[in-house]
Amino acid sequence: MVKNGKKRTARLPKLTMAAPSPPPLPPPSPPADNPPFSIVPPLVCAAGIWCTATTGDLANSTHYCFDFRGRIHCALLCGEVLEDYMNSDSCKLDVNKLSSEGRDTFNSTSHNALYICQMCINRHEGHVPKQHSTLMRSCE
Repeated sequence: MVKNGKKRTARLPKLTMAAPSPPPLPPPSPPADNPPFSIVPPLVCAAGIWCTATTGDLANSTHYCFDFRGRIHCALLCGEVLEDYMNSDSCKLDVNKLSSEGRDTFNSTSHNALYICQMCINRHEGHVPKQHSTLMRSCE
């Protein structure tokens, strides 16, 4: 740009580069002392047949059941926020029936930051048979 015979250059704003975000944390390890609820394949919703998600996009979910340690789509479709469940009239959560990892998480983390899958809710309420493998639903 030329003005009054002098060449002017436009000033550009300084750009700052943000540090790259760290990679996501790996999912919590499955509980070792809570069979048969200890192993959930990565693309199977922990809520099992009680999962009401209509999409199969479980791979990008960052939500996990605090006790079962399986991935869920979200609390709205596959369970509840733990604090909401504990404040409900239907809550039958027995801390003694949690896995050791679940108890540790229960005792060390704010309950409004934790999720409980519908499979665990039904297990605590006595609605899940011992043979639960037929209750799992693939989300691929």
